[in-house]
Amino acid sequence: MATAYLPLINPGDYETFRGILNEDMPSTYDEWAQLHAKMLTDLLRQGESYREIQINPDELRRFCTRRKTSASYQLLRDLAVEKGGRNP
Repeated sequence: MATAYLPLINPGDYETFRGILNEDMPSTYDEWAQLHAKMLTDLLRQGESYREIQINPDELRRFCTRRKTSASYQLLRDLAVEKGGRNP
């Protein structure tokens, strides 16, 4: 069974992430945390394993530059997968 890698962000970085991701992020960190917790609960209910991968805004910016694309929530998740795969 594959491990799901989910991005984890610090509350203090939330507004910076919102600035990068615009409408892809909820209005508040609390809303984002609730969605994140629901995602974790859903994975556990499905019997899936997961790892939370700490991401900072600069990592996301560099990842976008490397991929030559605009930031999106999916790209944030892709970064978590890439980073998690490097550090199993």
